[in-house]
Amino acid sequence: TLSIDFSQVELAAGNLVKGDRELHLVLGQLVSSKYLESLCVQINEKLQQAGTISLPSLTKEYDLPADFLIEQVHERLGSIIEGFKDDNDPKVLLTTSHVARNRARIRGVLSAITVPTSVSSIISKFGFSEKLFFSLAEELVRTGRLPGSLSGGRSAGKAAYIPHSYARAQAAWVDSFYASNGYLEYEAVSRLGISDPVVFIKKKLGADLVYLSSCCIGKAIQEQLEAVIDEALSSGGWCDVSVQLPSVLTAEDAMTLIQSVLKSKSSAIL
Repeated sequence: TLSIDFSQVELAAGNLVKGDRELHLVLGQLVSSKYLESLCVQINEKLQQAGTISLPSLTKEYDLPADFLIEQVHERLGSIIEGFKDDNDPKVLLTTSHVARNRARIRGVLSAITVPTSVSSIISKFGFSEKLFFSLAEELVRTGRLPGSLSGGRSAGKAAYIPHSYARAQAAWVDSFYASNGYLEYEAVSRLGISDPVVFIKKKLGADLVYLSSCCIGKAIQEQLEAVIDEALSSGGWCDVSVQLPSVLTAEDAMTLIQSVLKSKSSAIL
């Protein structure tokens, strides 16, 4: 417009910015604080309507770099912008009413669940934000407002919500079966809705069991197997240990268990 070389215009603009704190030079554009305030008023209107907004999504609309826009918006939180940063993602803004509304919805949905349910199906059916869901659900569980627990981490595809009533039934079944049989088959435990049977069993029964590929074996069966082997060794005879083992064991698991027992009896074999 002025028919002046760009470098001279840029130099003059830079001098203006140096002498005026209300001006910013961003990607070759002079931006005033007054403009930024009017921009933040618009962002606040969007925020109040939607309840949440992702700041990077506004960069194209306002033709400003994401880092600069986020910095300017954060400076005006609590004044022009009536909202706050998401604890898990500072690039996302939330309103108090939006969080309260979603907290109430999540509490209602999870309170009504009676069986283990995948988080992905809950989020898909009720339209929750994944990050907000985990944040609020964990808060509700931690404060005792929800009678259940989340398992599987913070990935919607792997996580599940397990009501305490169902968890108690799971624990009771595991205790009963183990007490009666002396072993636990992973597949049977997973059918109860437990995503990681090995971790669940170790947490509940400890690490003293022998953990094989298909099941875990308790002390009672191990001691019974040791007694049979001891008897065969002392008499100089042999024994068919397969009749002492649970039928669910694969050939590889049976061999692993026998070798574990023989290892503990190596001195007797020698």
